[in-house]
Amino acid sequence: MSSLRLNLPRGPLDVSDEGLDDDAVVLPCAHAFHGRCLRPWFALAYSDALRAGEAPTLACPVCRSVLPEGEPEA
Repeated sequence: MSSLRLNLPRGPLDVSDEGLDDDAVVLPCAHAFHGRCLRPWFALAYSDALRAGEAPTLACPVCRSVLPEGEPEA
């Protein structure tokens, strides 16, 4: 993932109408999110997997593309 300066409309996880800025995170699948919106999504998905006894993986909230292992979180 990389942090870029983008001016994109709000994403599906975003609760505000602000464009993406310095906090933007672009996943390998090219979907972009506010880091402040993506971090809670990843935390919830990770903890849900652990509670279910599954191996946690991080995936794009839009296309469900799994991030490569070792990829830093947003």
